[in-house]
Amino acid sequence: GFCSSSMSAEVYESLMLIGWRRCGDYFYRPTNHDTCCPMYTIRLRAAEFTPSKSQKKVLKNAEKYFTGKDLSITLSPAAFSDEKFQLYKRYQIVVHGDEESEVTQTGFQNFLVTSPLTSSIHRPGFGPYGTFHQEYRCDGTLFAVGVLDILPSGLSSVYFFYEPDMKHLSLGKYSALQEIQFCNVSGFEFYYMGFYIHSCE
Repeated sequence: GFCSSSMSAEVYESLMLIGWRRCGDYFYRPTNHDTCCPMYTIRLRAAEFTPSKSQKKVLKNAEKYFTGKDLSITLSPAAFSDEKFQLYKRYQIVVHGDEESEVTQTGFQNFLVTSPLTSSIHRPGFGPYGTFHQEYRCDGTLFAVGVLDILPSGLSSVYFFYEPDMKHLSLGKYSALQEIQFCNVSGFEFYYMGFYIHSCE
């Protein structure tokens, strides 16, 4: 791996296509020939995707829950806010078992806000490539955030965090389905989902 404070979205995409990913400004590639848990890149052709029966159930349950409520999903360049950080903090503590002292504003900023990705190329009708936050709100209250790298050929899902009290809605699956829909609406060919590890449930 290596660190880079600046990299074009086009260069990062070329690296991602040969197995690299990023975590903040750290770019890494698994050494599958040395590890006990080989990691394989997942790439979905968004237009060919058909939701399964269980995925349709996730969408149906969410639709039922949000009926009569003001659900909004908006996309904007990645930026820090205390509202996002507090949500991230609750998520990390409840869902991942982090200690409160481990979840810091600096860590959040470095991991999910500050991005080394740059681009001088604008997609027609869309804007420059780079790192974005997709904010999910219900009646104005933020309940989930998807961190996305938007690249020339598609959407790369970096991270997703949500309100733990809404875990019953299977929001991780719901967000993936929303991101696939975003790919199709925006004309992106691929949806990149990180790594698949066969030995890790």
